[in-house]
Amino acid sequence: MEHLSPKEISDFLSANHRRTSGDLKHGYEIAQDPTEWDAEQKEINEERENAANQVDELEDDDDEEADTSATKRKKATKEKSKKKAKVSKVSLVIYHF
Repeated sequence: MEHLSPKEISDFLSANHRRTSGDLKHGYEIAQDPTEWDAEQKEINEERENAANQVDELEDDDDEEADTSATKRKKATKEKSKKKAKVSKVSLVIYHF
């Protein structure tokens, strides 16, 4: 695969045949002057980056909320296990008598 020279691009565009229509012709026109296409691609990439950053921020917020609820669940589980331990000690004492 090689890069096309400006002469090859202009020769293709000036030729009058079937292949000078549609996507192939559009590609050659872009290759002849890519400044507009480059600007469009830069804008598209910036929009993607902004969208990705927004998603990351939302995920971080969700993680913080999940951490909070996970902490609450851990505390509740610890309290339940403490109660169970007290109940089991009491039941051991009752059985000893």
